[in-house]
Amino acid sequence: MKKLLFFAVFIFASAIFGNEKEVTLNPSVESPVDYELNVVLKNDKEQKENRLLQTITEKDLQHANTGFTGDLYREAGVHVQQTAAGQSSPFIRGLTGRETLIMFDDIRINNTIFRGGPNQYSAIIDPFLIGKVDILIGSGSTLYGSDAMGGVLSLQSRKVKAGFRSELIYNSANQGFTGSAYFGVKSGDLGGYVLATGNDTSSIYGSDEVGRQPYTSFHYGALSSKIEWKDSNYGTFTLFGSHFTQLDGYRTDKSKTGDYRTFPEQNHSIFYLKHKYYSESLKTLFQTTFAYQNTLEKYERVKNKALSDKTEDDVDQYSVNFRGNTYLNNLTLYYGLEFNRDLVDSWGLKEAKYLDDSIYDIYGQYLKADYTFNQFTFGIGERFTYVWFHENDGIEYKNGSIIFSAFAQYELNEHYQTALNFFQGFRAPNINDMTGAKEFNSGFSLGSEDITPEYSYTFESTHKISFKGLEVSGAIFYMIFRDFLGRKVLDPKPAQYEEYDLVVQPQNVGQGRSFGAELFVKYNYNNQFEFKGNLSWIRGDMDEEINSTTGETEYNPKSKTPPLSGYLRFTRLHSDSVRFYYQLAYAAKQDRLSNGDISDSRIPEDGTPGYLVHSIGLVGDWTTFGFQVSIENMSDEKYKHHGSGVYGAGRSVIGKLFYNF
Repeated sequence: MKKLLFFAVFIFASAIFGNEKEVTLNPSVESPVDYELNVVLKNDKEQKENRLLQTITEKDLQHANTGFTGDLYREAGVHVQQTAAGQSSPFIRGLTGRETLIMFDDIRINNTIFRGGPNQYSAIIDPFLIGKVDILIGSGSTLYGSDAMGGVLSLQSRKVKAGFRSELIYNSANQGFTGSAYFGVKSGDLGGYVLATGNDTSSIYGSDEVGRQPYTSFHYGALSSKIEWKDSNYGTFTLFGSHFTQLDGYRTDKSKTGDYRTFPEQNHSIFYLKHKYYSESLKTLFQTTFAYQNTLEKYERVKNKALSDKTEDDVDQYSVNFRGNTYLNNLTLYYGLEFNRDLVDSWGLKEAKYLDDSIYDIYGQYLKADYTFNQFTFGIGERFTYVWFHENDGIEYKNGSIIFSAFAQYELNEHYQTALNFFQGFRAPNINDMTGAKEFNSGFSLGSEDITPEYSYTFESTHKISFKGLEVSGAIFYMIFRDFLGRKVLDPKPAQYEEYDLVVQPQNVGQGRSFGAELFVKYNYNNQFEFKGNLSWIRGDMDEEINSTTGETEYNPKSKTPPLSGYLRFTRLHSDSVRFYYQLAYAAKQDRLSNGDISDSRIPEDGTPGYLVHSIGLVGDWTTFGFQVSIENMSDEKYKHHGSGVYGAGRSVIGKLFYNF
């Protein structure tokens, strides 16, 4: 009840503002707060030139013809694994799930019950709430902490703008409708908005050869509100609240036909109060955030249409984060203090998945310094993280981690930059690792407190070229894994688990490596043609045994590693309002299978076949209304992403109508 009252206050407050059009950001007319922040953000962007950072802009999002958050990532070169229409798990450099960090407005979404491997949590953010996506490729653990080993998906909420916008999308592949309505008001430096979204999606049609795929439907509803006040003396204050409810989000089991898992309901709420203040005298941007989240999962396991188990897991997340960025003549400092607490309530029909009333605390501190000298920039960073897990029965776990990063960047001229980077990544063990009790295939996995953090060490070379509308960026990287969690077989099995063929427990046994290259290209010719494409190749290996004769480690393919894949989009700008586009999605065959891939019935015996998927579209975007229509998978290709539980949509039509005033 308290949460509903709190949320109602947000909506009521948003509705009482006046109505005034937003002023275009320009140093000559914008408020001092906006101008100072623009200067800071420009400096901030320049300091990130040593890393690969892909951005999905507000314009890109407005022309995204989808009702699912996971679909947004593919255009930025991110491999996405799916097990249902809305379920999506993004891979960055071959890592996904809890090895990839999801942030929303600088608040970590990852919680302590995130499981290993692909998971569904990218789906719990309303796609129409997102105003921008920054994808940091490669470890971001120095600045962002635990879980950011593969990279960071940083989602930013929509800016406050006066006006109304409604959108309606129909997708013939899943007979799905998605509707969204935004209402924003603004008076001077005070503004806010309310946003409501609903989705009704049926099972996915996966080409004529595949047909309709059962247990792939997806339904959700979301309601959000944001209030923002800017003051030249006190900075910017933001009050935000959002609730997302997902229904019948199935997760097909990998073990056998007729056996499937489902998340019949998942609720996620997030509320925060944020303050940003730029001090001209100190040349420093300060940001303080107080946030609360709640994630409620109602989980059922169904075996051959019979209920096997049922659990409910409720996680309350509290966080306080302070960040500071200081911009001096040639020196930029990034520093911060963080505290996150997860409170876990767990119930199970047979047995709770986690220890009830568990408390999981993370304390973090980081400092990064970048120094520019002529055409060179050098940087070094460190982070200290302390984890404390405790529970009413007296179980306790403590662990501290220190990691480092460094880079050297050379700017030949305004058109070319290159950098050498080194950074460590880490993931602290969570409650899922330490106390998680869960079925898998015909076995059962127990938790363990005798485990340590996972680590990665990345060596990377990046290159960026920009010239007359052409932007090219790329990287070559080599990553070493240490202390990755594997599973040891318990023999003899504990007496209470004798019914299972196999009982396992996590332990730090995994050593491995990953290497590859990424290429991103953008080109705009005279505002008439736009080209955007990317290509990614990754090879991941984990050691599984030592050769008894040579004594050397033998590497085997890392589970779910994506194959060579790419994306291309060509757009013809007929006018300011009308554009045509052609897009191509490509993936090579993935026949380098790990033991986990081989035992996964969702992956064909000889690997996932390669594919070419062609689509075309037309966009009309005028001041008050617009439309978008696309024909997806024109050749009706039968395909699936490596590791996915379902086939991609066959030939289909997606149509969108939108209206503004």
